[in-house]
Amino acid sequence: MKIWFFGKAYDLNQMTVEDVEKDIEERLKDYSNVEIGVSVEVKPDGYDVMLHRGLNVEPKNGCILEADSFLISGEGYSGFMPEYQSVGSFAHWPLFTHYFDLPEFEKACKRNIQHYTGNKVKNVKITEYTNLLILHARF
Repeated sequence: MKIWFFGKAYDLNQMTVEDVEKDIEERLKDYSNVEIGVSVEVKPDGYDVMLHRGLNVEPKNGCILEADSFLISGEGYSGFMPEYQSVGSFAHWPLFTHYFDLPEFEKACKRNIQHYTGNKVKNVKITEYTNLLILHARF
C-alpha cells in the first residue's frame, strides 16, 4: 500500500510504519521548527495519519486552518506545490486566522492521494481538534 502525506508518497511495502512516522516528523520539524508527533494507522480499507500538535485558536466547523492544510499537503516545503489545491482562503477576525473551505480541501487531498500513489480513493475526511489533526483516507 502507498500513502501520501506532507507532499510525499510512501510505499509501505518498502518502509515500515515507524520509518514513515519518523520521516514525516523530521520533515515537519524542518518545515515548522516545531516538534510534531505523528501516528500512522494502516486500516484494511485505507489509512489515517494523526498529527499531535497544539493550537492557540479553535477549529471551525466546515473549515480547516490554512496552517493545518500546509501540514497535510506539504505546500511550501522545499518549494513543493501539490498537483491539486483547494481554492481560496479567507481571514477570520480578530486574529486574522486564515481558513480554507474543508470540503474543497478534502476534495483536493483525495485527488492528490490518487495522483501521487495511484490508489483509487473512495473518500478523504479531515478531523481537526485543538490538539490533534487527522487525515482519514479510504480506498
